[in-house]
Amino acid sequence: MRQHRAELVSIRGELSAKIEAVESKIGAVETRLDSKIDAVESRLESKINVVDSKVDVLRSEVRSGFSALGAALENAVLRGELSTTREIADLRIRVERLEKERGQLPQ
Repeated sequence: MRQHRAELVSIRGELSAKIEAVESKIGAVETRLDSKIDAVESRLESKINVVDSKVDVLRSEVRSGFSALGAALENAVLRGELSTTREIADLRIRVERLEKERGQLPQ
């Protein structure tokens, strides 16, 4: 019985040592995983910042494009109004000429 007890104590000691070794290895693996996770998070954050920056540039370009489009449309409208005004003035001159010619013709 004493021999069995001694063997059990010996096995218990070996198991305790092995358990401590496994726990140590698990701790090392956890540390490495934490380090790798931190590195991945850092890279993702960096890439997200790059994407955010590119989105900001795109927003700025879109705003600029819409501003330019608005200005171009406004210029086109003004040119159209100016052209229409000229055409109306030309028509008035023609009408006045025709009225004068009719007034001068014997009826």
